[in-house]
Amino acid sequence: MEKGVWLKVQRQDAQQNISGERAFHIANEVRRKYQFDEALYELSGNVIFADVQAVRNFCIKVNLSKEKSEAWQAHEVNAMALIDEINHYLVRLYREKHDGKMWSNFFSQIDLSYGKNKRKKMIELFGALFSPRDVYQEKVTLAHYLSDPQASENRWEVEMEESWMLFLANNNPAFAPYGELFVDEPLRSQSIYIPAIATLRHYLQSGFAFGPEGETLFELLEKPAKLFPHSLQQQLEYMQRYWAKHFHLEAIFAHKLVKSLLLIKEQGFAPKYAFGADGHGDGRREVHLPRYRLSAHEPEAFTDDHAWMPNVVMIAKNALVWLGQLSKKYGYPIEHLNDIPNEELIHLAQSGINTLWLIGIWQRSYASKRIKQIMGNIEAAASAYSLEDNVIAPELGGWQALVELRERAHQFGVQLASDMVPNHTGMDSRWVAEHPDYFLQRRDLPYDYHFTGENLTQRHGIELYLEDGYYRKSDAAVVFKRVDSHSGEVRYIYHGNDGTMMPWNDTAQIDFLNPQAREAVIQEILKMAHNFSVIRLDAAMVLVKKHIQRLWYPSIHHGAGDYIASRGEYAMSDEEFERLMPVEFWREVVDRVAKERPQTLLIAEAFWMLEGYFVRSLGMHRVYNSAFMHMLMQEDNAEYRAFIKKTITFDLGILKRFVNFMSNPDEKTAVEQFGRGDKYIGVATLMSTLPGLPMFAHGQLEGFSEKYGMEYTRAYYDEEVDEGLLARHRSDIFPLLHRRGLFSQSRHFRLYDFMHEGAVEESVFAYSNAMGDDVGLVVYNNRFPAVQGNVHWSCSYKNEHKQLVSQSIADALHLHDADGYYVIFQEQRSGLWYIRSSVSVHREGFHILLRGYESQVFWNIREVTDPYGHYYHLCQRLHGAGSRYDLLSTHPTSFALESEIIGLTHQLTPMIEQSMVGFYPLGEDQVVKSAPLSDKELQALDLKQERLYLTRIAKIVESNGEDASLVGDAYWTKVQQEYRYLLQMEKFITKTAKDSYLLDERYLRFVHYYFWLKTLYDVGVSSDILENEVVRESLRSWWQESSWESFSQMHHLALGLVQNHRAMILTREELDDWWQELCNNRHFMQSVGVNSYDDVLYFHDESLNLALHLIWSVLYFEQNMTGKLYGYRSKLNLIQQAKRWQSKREQSHYLYVEFTQAIGR
Repeated sequence: MEKGVWLKVQRQDAQQNISGERAFHIANEVRRKYQFDEALYELSGNVIFADVQAVRNFCIKVNLSKEKSEAWQAHEVNAMALIDEINHYLVRLYREKHDGKMWSNFFSQIDLSYGKNKRKKMIELFGALFSPRDVYQEKVTLAHYLSDPQASENRWEVEMEESWMLFLANNNPAFAPYGELFVDEPLRSQSIYIPAIATLRHYLQSGFAFGPEGETLFELLEKPAKLFPHSLQQQLEYMQRYWAKHFHLEAIFAHKLVKSLLLIKEQGFAPKYAFGADGHGDGRREVHLPRYRLSAHEPEAFTDDHAWMPNVVMIAKNALVWLGQLSKKYGYPIEHLNDIPNEELIHLAQSGINTLWLIGIWQRSYASKRIKQIMGNIEAAASAYSLEDNVIAPELGGWQALVELRERAHQFGVQLASDMVPNHTGMDSRWVAEHPDYFLQRRDLPYDYHFTGENLTQRHGIELYLEDGYYRKSDAAVVFKRVDSHSGEVRYIYHGNDGTMMPWNDTAQIDFLNPQAREAVIQEILKMAHNFSVIRLDAAMVLVKKHIQRLWYPSIHHGAGDYIASRGEYAMSDEEFERLMPVEFWREVVDRVAKERPQTLLIAEAFWMLEGYFVRSLGMHRVYNSAFMHMLMQEDNAEYRAFIKKTITFDLGILKRFVNFMSNPDEKTAVEQFGRGDKYIGVATLMSTLPGLPMFAHGQLEGFSEKYGMEYTRAYYDEEVDEGLLARHRSDIFPLLHRRGLFSQSRHFRLYDFMHEGAVEESVFAYSNAMGDDVGLVVYNNRFPAVQGNVHWSCSYKNEHKQLVSQSIADALHLHDADGYYVIFQEQRSGLWYIRSSVSVHREGFHILLRGYESQVFWNIREVTDPYGHYYHLCQRLHGAGSRYDLLSTHPTSFALESEIIGLTHQLTPMIEQSMVGFYPLGEDQVVKSAPLSDKELQALDLKQERLYLTRIAKIVESNGEDASLVGDAYWTKVQQEYRYLLQMEKFITKTAKDSYLLDERYLRFVHYYFWLKTLYDVGVSSDILENEVVRESLRSWWQESSWESFSQMHHLALGLVQNHRAMILTREELDDWWQELCNNRHFMQSVGVNSYDDVLYFHDESLNLALHLIWSVLYFEQNMTGKLYGYRSKLNLIQQAKRWQSKREQSHYLYVEFTQAIGR
């Protein structure tokens, strides 16, 4: 692997056939002044810079005696050395190609003009000022060095070339700050140095054109300094741009040029990091949407979901904070994971949340905690993302506590999720101690860093130090110092870093070009997959190959970039990088998990426009979609709708793999961003109904406003649950989560333009989805002004055949485009039911009005046929309005019957009230509302109007295909006789019986209710119709002073008696048989409150007590009525039987089976 930038070139390039060596010259006076290590110098006397650190050490030596403002910069010295080296190369290249005897010819010319002695004296003076190593060390004389016959090159020519390079350096204004290195004034004043250079210029002008634009060699070497006199960077960039291909510099200098430029540009973003900035600005955040492209480098390679994966709904909990909150809630210490009460798990399951993400459960770094304490936060824990090791923290109960919690959670349908931090460890982790080679590091200091603070590890054998600037809040260094206490070896390990803000100064960055390190991380992921169903991979985007390269190993082919400070020295070719990392790390992880732990769902926390790449090409099951939160919060509605459109026109499969959230641990809380009202509920509705994985934040359901830092051990705000917001979750959001399967997939997802007067209302999100025959439609207005419009045609999407198509809402709902079809659906928030003709939906779609921030969810959508015209009349009657009745389960005739039954009830009410007045004496405080029925009125009773109502009811029922009984004369005569008896029953019953009726006014009223309910049943109104809500509501006026629950009990009991009616019960055996049938009747069982617990049936004692009285009231009426009217004589004493029934009730001890067995004996 490349270690850095080599500033000394070994010139033995076979292709160019160039030999010899050149390096950077330095004046003897400077050598003596700064006492440089003589090992730096080569034979010629030029200084050898083996790498950038050698340059840094050179500058450090100089800067010890300089003011800070005058300090030499390593990147500039490095650049000067490279320019000098390239100049030497071009001279040699020129000689090789055009003028092999250039120097000897030049010497002849200058000797002719000035004499050989002056020429030699000039070169000797240069050698005295810039002495070769052995001459400087007085091992040989300068004369011997210059005339050594064993030298590989003519050293007079070598030194002449160095003199020319000295001239170029002194005439380059960008070199001026370092002028003391190459002062040439003595040469100018004491030799023919300047005339010789002028002669050289003249000689080369008469020679060959050499440069890309016909320049002579002399003009070529001067050109960068003339074009960019004050910028070393621009001079090198010029050489790179115009000379590289022309002179094949890429063969020798490509790496050096790029690295030198990177080193210079790196100084433009010197690693000084500001402390205290919160990064929020005005509250708006720039959002980078994913890029989608069809490319051989980004193939389609989705990982298929297992059956449970699409319906995951996840909530995050900061473990330490949550345990503290639970301790307060329950009033006793809850410290370990296995202490979490079942009630919390049940609450999650009942809310529709099936995955619990526990944050901060791993063993944290001591160094991270200690740093925070030193910085003044005494209570802070270590960051949850700076880990000592991937084991459950002992203070949370360790692995055993996790196992116990996991087993209990599974009992309630809740699975556990965990973080995995793959990019880095804590700076004092087990790996830093035992496997330091796993980490990005260097053996030298990249900057003028100092490490004088305390040792930040409790481990024996190593010492770890954070750079001093962090403690002063003046800088956050890119490395920390690791010392082996036994050997004294020092390594500078890089902190974890994503290049966006400060380095994560309590972490150590893993080197992902190290195959052993990569495999070790994969093994940690697999170990987690044995313990968690869902793994969230933290900051996954930084481990995509192109970002590993961008941040840590910059490409020499792409030049400067936003890499981590000091990493320009580690630039390498794309080919070398590809060799070291041939496969995407995440693709390898996904494939290994799929093979070894296939039932594990992997979630990538990834940004940087890589979301689509992560799921479509790398195969992640899910990926973060931060655009959802940011854009909906900022009401960038058109942009977010465009993003959805872009996604579904590229690949629908991506949409179902997004993780949508309204807050996460790194962001403001949901209530801070979205409030507590309709906007919050609207966006939560989108989160719960868009394809993908909904993720709730810690405290979001409760409406907490505190943002819990990763170092928090407890909540600092004393917050109470926002009961109003929690109630809205229960009513509006949790029901959606329980039907997550309807919304989670993307194959049938359709996005619609909400059209109003030909224009799109971009603030409205309208979409439908389906699972089998179950279809849902969601609309939400994400702004304050109200809007109205139509949902009709979907936006384009790419179907399974890779074709762009559109679909109407009617087709998405599978509606027939023909008369006689109607679509019924329910709006979830209001509970109202609606009906539209299928033809109208095909023609116009749905017209919807939305208030500001209002959301509506339409589901339970079904198409029905209308062979009898009932739905037509219902549709006309509602005229677009909603109904509180369940239009799907309610028989369509019910609505036609409703007005008739209400009319019948109103017609009967006066007679019933008169009958009640005649039967029950008035209390002292009661006012007479009507007189009892007189004998004359009873005799004149013909019930004509009632007969008309029942006749119409029978026809309605008959028109629906039911077997209806026509209300004929004979039948109606029977009804009148029986009802006339009921109205004057007090005249025909015993005093004991009357006293029983007088115990409760409900007893006789129930007989009236039963009589007319049975009459409706007799004319063809089925029990299914009689029990639906519409008909029940139309009968409600019979029991206006009773609660709905009490009325429902009466109604179900009456229905049970109607269904179980016998014309005559004359013997005890017949009565016992009748009871056995009644006890199996579901309406009867419902009326007496039968319920099951541990597979045992119980009755509600008070309800059964009342039911027995009411049953006696009906049976006694029928027994006496049939005897009076039809001459039947029963042997049963029903008053005694009633007492026996009550006795059996008391003896059954609430056990229903015991009662049913005893009542028939």
